[in-house]
Amino acid sequence: MKSIVILDKVDDPTLDVQITRMLDLPHLYRNVYDKPFVVPDHLTDPSHGRSHEDVLSHSGLVLQLSEKIKEFLDENQISNFYQRELESVPSLLSTATKPSQKSEEGSSVTSKEIHNVFKEAIHLLLEKGMVYLKGQQTGVYQVTDQDNELHKLALSIIQEDCRRQRHADKGCHFLHILNCVRQTFGSCISQTVLQRVVDALERNSDIISTMEKYYTSF
Repeated sequence: MKSIVILDKVDDPTLDVQITRMLDLPHLYRNVYDKPFVVPDHLTDPSHGRSHEDVLSHSGLVLQLSEKIKEFLDENQISNFYQRELESVPSLLSTATKPSQKSEEGSSVTSKEIHNVFKEAIHLLLEKGMVYLKGQQTGVYQVTDQDNELHKLALSIIQEDCRRQRHADKGCHFLHILNCVRQTFGSCISQTVLQRVVDALERNSDIISTMEKYYTSF
């Protein structure tokens, strides 16, 4: 008697994220991770340590690190990342561990403090819509400006819907576009993220604003 094998298809909601991540890894290793790590000088000098309170309260340091992270992502055209990966980049680590004027002699920086500074810096980018967290469980941050799939989706929604009678005159409202995008990407797409996308599309002359918060395609 021949045995019957029954196969069931299982949908993995994180599969697209994992595939995108695998495609980006060769670029990341070639341009970032395979380069030799150099310990910043001030990390080897105990006299330049700082207290735990200095790290958490130094908003200027967090802002500076946030700007450095943005520059790093832009220069290397990185489309997604894990926080721990940024923590291994020498130039960013050097900024995150920069001693403050309130540092006490003999104090040291812990890995937890460094992790918190990076977390706060990335949070600033989240608030500005420069990055978004694609799935809480995956821990993968997506760079908005480098997300071609998101830009193409927003553009296609505007193009297709503006052909319909209800959107032909005024164009598509921002919240309508947001709702349609979220049907594909989920709630991880905030209004600030989408606003950054439509602003980029408008700068590229792919779309035009007909009135406040309404957009149409050429």
